[in-house]
Amino acid sequence: MQKILFPTDFSENANNALAYALELAKKIKAEIEVIHVYSVSFTDVAPLAHEYIKAMMDSKLEEVDTGFEKLIETYGEDSIAKTKAIYGLFPAVEIMDYAEKNKCDYIIMGTKGRTSQFDKIVGSITSTVVMKAPCPVIAIPESAKFEEIYSIALAASFDDKNDQTIERLQVFANQVMSGIHLVHVNTKSKKEEMEKVMEDEQYTSTFTQFTVVHNPSVINGLDAFIKEYKINMLALYIPKRRLWERIFHQSVTKKMALHSEIPLIVYH
Repeated sequence: MQKILFPTDFSENANNALAYALELAKKIKAEIEVIHVYSVSFTDVAPLAHEYIKAMMDSKLEEVDTGFEKLIETYGEDSIAKTKAIYGLFPAVEIMDYAEKNKCDYIIMGTKGRTSQFDKIVGSITSTVVMKAPCPVIAIPESAKFEEIYSIALAASFDDKNDQTIERLQVFANQVMSGIHLVHVNTKSKKEEMEKVMEDEQYTSTFTQFTVVHNPSVINGLDAFIKEYKINMLALYIPKRRLWERIFHQSVTKKMALHSEIPLIVYH
C-alpha cells in the first residue's frame, strides 16, 4: 500500500487539506500518516530551570495529542493510519527527513492561496517542502474541495527530457482515472513554430494531449489554460539543470503554489 505523509498545524487550512487527502487516499489506495512538528522558543526557555522547561514541553505534547484526538474523532479511527509528534526547530527539514526515512510516496500539505504572503516569507515551510522534498508533493489551496480528477495538466518545457516524470504522473493518473494534458506556455516564439517543434521532437506519447499556449507570462498562460480546459490538477516538475535554469523552474513552481486555485502536484 502506498503511503501519504500529511504534516499539520491543526489550522482550518490544514484540516481542509486533510479532508482532500483522505478522499485522494481512497482513490490511490494509500494510507495516511499525520505528523506535527513542535518546538518551544529558546527565548522563552533559556533562563528557566530544567523542570520548568520539561513542564512546557509536556504541555506542548498534550496540546498536540489533543489535536490528533480531534482529527481522529472527526475523520474516524480507520482513516488515519498513524499520528506522530516530532520535536524540531526546522519543521520543513523534519518533514522531509520523515518522508525519506519512512519511504513516503507523497506529501500532501495545505497552502493559503493568493491572499497569503506565501512567496514572500523566506523559509516558508510549505514552499521549502514543495521545492526540496524526496517525493512528489501535492499542495492543496485553502478553497479547494475534493472532486473527481478528470483532467491533469503537466506544464512542460521543450528543453527538458521529462519522460520519467510523465511515466510517474501516468501511474498516478491511472489510479484516479484521469487524462493527462501536456501544456507548454510559449512566451517568445511564434505559436506555429512551437507546435511544429512539439510534433517533430520528443512529445509522441499516445496517452497525452498537447497544447501550446502563447502568453508573455507563464503564470497567466497556465491560468487561462486551466480555466479553458477545466483542469482539476496541475503538475509541475523541477529538473536537474544548471543553477540559473533550476532557479527559474523553482520560481514558477513557487508562484503557482501561491497562485493556483486547484491542487498542484510537484515532481523533482
